Amino acid sequence: MKLFCTVVIFGLLLATNVLGKPKHHKKKADLPTTEDEHLKGSPPESEDNNNFQQLTNVATSQASPYNVPVNADIQNPIPEDEGENENEVESASEKAGKRVVEPVSAFTTAMISSAISTGTSLAGTTVSAMMAPGYSVAAAGSIENYSKWAMHLERNGCDVMGGTVNKPMRSISPGYKEAFASHKTGHSATGTQIFCPFRVNGKYRVMFMYSVPYNQDFFSNYLTVSICELDKSACGKMHGNDLYHIRLEYVDVVNRYLDSLSDESRESTDIPRVAMDRHEYYRTIRSVKACLGDMCFVGEMGSSHKPTISMRLMPAKYEGLTSAVKGKSHTDNWTKKQYEDYVTHL
Repeated sequence: MKLFCTVVIFGLLLATNVLGKPKHHKKKADLPTTEDEHLKGSPPESEDNNNFQQLTNVATSQASPYNVPVNADIQNPIPEDEGENENEVESASEKAGKRVVEPVSAFTTAMISSAISTGTSLAGTTVSAMMAPGYSVAAAGSIENYSKWAMHLERNGCDVMGGTVNKPMRSISPGYKEAFASHKTGHSATGTQIFCPFRVNGKYRVMFMYSVPYNQDFFSNYLTVSICELDKSACGKMHGNDLYHIRLEYVDVVNRYLDSLSDESRESTDIPRVAMDRHEYYRTIRSVKACLGDMCFVGEMGSSHKPTISMRLMPAKYEGLTSAVKGKSHTDNWTKKQYEDYVTHL
């Protein structure tokens, strides 16, 4: 009866268009609806952008029209995930003579960011230096991996939805920071839009999408971060248009539906649990944050034609941190609880 009522509610929501496309903020004109307008502002609205919404056929079908195989290989081979070391905290404490010191009063990102090393993409350069000169629209950014698991970029790499990439994204080792950059296509009134998916810990597909339009009188910058369950085939089929167009309320409804299923039904469905956050960087600047299970993905960007984008993969639990970051808890005197509370309230 519970499952029947849930499905009926889904039908009513769809019939009343509650779960439709996201509402775009108009400024001086309607959003573009033709392919010619693509990336002058926002991507064109079409039925192809409703792929994830087709998952509402939960009672009758597990088919999904996505185009990225869930078992896609990875590129840029990098070091393995860090191994477990259950005695790490205790041994460090013993070396310090088990001295008791009061923890710091306030935890900040600066306390752990110094433990992050620069990766290959940042050798001899900086994120700001990667911003392509000579283009009116460009973007550059970085991802810091605070977890003990590598971020494996999928074999096909990032999807260039608009513009040109001048610094490709790459896989990210535990405790490292890697960068990326893109810009508009030359001699065109278009912007740049990129989608990048990673595999983490054999459990999660971690994704981001950013859009920097050419005409910012009518349109705005967007950043979306998302995590989905890798063992569900539909997770591997999510793409950039999904991250741009899916209404966040819709994601919440699907997650609540999955929570209502029995364990047996949950195992048999191909529908993934999804965490997603998106923000239009126009009037307000804020962080976007997606948390699923024991993993959180956080980011922010600027509102100009040449924004800098910063993102961080942060485990929800202290035990998931890379050893270099854990070491900061002893040198800078912060606790497991302080870190976990900090991530919770990001």
